[in-house]
Amino acid sequence: MRLKTICSWLYPCSSFADIGCDHAIVALSAVKIGVERVYAVDISETAVNKAKRRLARYKNAKAILSDGFDGVPENVELAVLTGLGGMKIIEILQRLDYRPSLILGAQHDGYRLREFLKENGYCIKKDTCLIDRKKYYDLIFAESGEEENLSSTQMHYGKFYRNKNPHLKIRVENELNELLNYKPTNSRDERIERAKEVLKWQQ
Repeated sequence: MRLKTICSWLYPCSSFADIGCDHAIVALSAVKIGVERVYAVDISETAVNKAKRRLARYKNAKAILSDGFDGVPENVELAVLTGLGGMKIIEILQRLDYRPSLILGAQHDGYRLREFLKENGYCIKKDTCLIDRKKYYDLIFAESGEEENLSSTQMHYGKFYRNKNPHLKIRVENELNELLNYKPTNSRDERIERAKEVLKWQQ
């Protein structure tokens, strides 16, 4: 479901980079919807070799062994970075001197990622939680632009946490059950209130 959602957010554009491409399924989807130049990028030589085989028949697609965007030969219009922690995604994006549109999939530290986007000239257009293989992912689509002021609940659980989402509901219910067993502190109480705010909209 995670990859299906990511691929559904792609759109035809001039250039695209799949950073941390692994199997290059997303890169292949970009080729098929008409992206002009596609780069499948990974720090793993094994992953790059898999990507080369998958993309071999397409002249407008190239697999690149690279740490992040370092080896990408142009400023791409759209980029995907998924299957990473939020802090790792931030680390990669901090090395860029331009702002491509982004499809991001963070395994954790979604709060930090949204904070980074807001502070670095991005506006979040899509923001949802998905459970895939028993892991929670924050999937975010962001474009260059000015972001509105986001509440603490939005920063932690997604800009659109009020939209019905069974995956988000399960995640927050589990977190709330854990929090109720923690020793009372101001931080715990704040987290409980955020969780209850989300669940109010997910019933």
